[in-house]
Amino acid sequence: MKIFQFSNTVVSEVLKEIDKATVFIKIAVFQIHLIDLFTILEKKISSGVQVDIFTLPLDSIHEPVSEEVSSRLNKLKELGANLYFCKWNVGDPERTTTAVGRWYSFHGKFIVTERTVIVLSANFTQNIELDACLIIKDEKELIRNFSRKFEELVNLFITPNNGYDGFIREKILNIKLNNVANVFELPRIIETTIHKKNWVKQYPSALCPDDILIEDKLYIAPFDIKGRQIYRKVINEAKKFVYLSAESFTDSDFGLFLRKSKTSSKITVKLLSGFTSMDFSDRIQKMYRELLADDIQIFTFNENLHAKLLITDKHLLIGSINLNKMNLGFSQTKNYWRSNTETFFVTSDKALIRDAKKKFENQLKIASPMEVKLAEKIEKETSNVINRMFNIRTSREVKKLFSRFILLKEIELKKDSNKLIVITKKLMEHFKIKIANKDVFFMATILYYLQDRKHSSIEIKDKLDRIDSVKNLKDLLLKLSDSKFIKQEAEFFKIDIEALF
Repeated sequence: MKIFQFSNTVVSEVLKEIDKATVFIKIAVFQIHLIDLFTILEKKISSGVQVDIFTLPLDSIHEPVSEEVSSRLNKLKELGANLYFCKWNVGDPERTTTAVGRWYSFHGKFIVTERTVIVLSANFTQNIELDACLIIKDEKELIRNFSRKFEELVNLFITPNNGYDGFIREKILNIKLNNVANVFELPRIIETTIHKKNWVKQYPSALCPDDILIEDKLYIAPFDIKGRQIYRKVINEAKKFVYLSAESFTDSDFGLFLRKSKTSSKITVKLLSGFTSMDFSDRIQKMYRELLADDIQIFTFNENLHAKLLITDKHLLIGSINLNKMNLGFSQTKNYWRSNTETFFVTSDKALIRDAKKKFENQLKIASPMEVKLAEKIEKETSNVINRMFNIRTSREVKKLFSRFILLKEIELKKDSNKLIVITKKLMEHFKIKIANKDVFFMATILYYLQDRKHSSIEIKDKLDRIDSVKNLKDLLLKLSDSKFIKQEAEFFKIDIEALF
């Protein structure tokens, strides 16, 4: 049995499955703060169930729950649970103000019992959030796969080895890169030596594959495949649609990849992205405008969105990967890769894909278009223009309407620019030109204007002269006509769209 959930009740459904275990429970989750889970686990241990937990150290737990959560975790240990606290930090936080000595890299989320595997995007916290999970029952090979991955995490980051936690240090040193030991140096911003033996700035790329044969199983990124690469691979294999959900989407490189995928393949791309958790800087707002200009539909929720999900007509991917640099991973040099430790599950099960697609679309029906949120961000600026420039007083509702009008016009302008670029590219391919010259630009601009309506040569010259003086308009029109991109009817020229595209 396979059950896909995409709702704000994911955690409660997962708790029910955990409560059914009779032999063992292995939990690998970034945050475990939920009192209901502790109560279930205490009961299970008392009934003879073996409980193993892989999570972050106690100092990662924030107030006001830290004291109670630490106490409950310690009680589980006293009762016989195996607690594995992953102390490893990855990265170099010198350019951020958020580094206070806790930069823990494990972000995965999965559970396995003797009869059930669960992969989820949720943490066990008190927050009610829109999350996703996949529950698969009574599949022995998957149970073995999930159990092996749990043991792999313990082996990599916990098992004592020559005075260090886990075998990850040994694996890195065995790559034999020049000065590879430098990756273990503490960043200058970290003043404490608490994590002196548990810090790695980045991994040798040799430990992080770029490609895999996709199978229905659990993966650990970046050691099975880089997170960025699995997302690209799954999206590149899509033929009809790509649906994405992410709590955080701040990686502009991935945004550019999505735009290229959309324009090159003409697939439908729909994105759910968190709003309250984003820094929503000018850079991020610019990226969203560009995505919208390429007809990528973006939605959000006022309440918490936490689901990390990728659905295409070929695959369903669910896990812990957000669309930001440290979750997807990135490279600063050819030989190294920097990334959190993430977990995800991929399946090509058609029934699950159909169910996930339907539930995703149901969430879109109650979500807000991202344009609304982007417009809110320019309301103050819009209000200043209306009041100070034109001395007009308006209601709050009218300010919102002006802001939405301005935003939509900005997006339309970006769409128009993209159209001109696409036409330029078509002409370069047709005329076998490697570097766009002035004539190609003017011919593309002529075709761009002719998309709307017929123009006389005088009208065309008037529009081109606003950009730059054009001396050879007759030659350019003749060249376009000879290539059958335009036709002349009396004194007017019209475009032949079919010939162009």
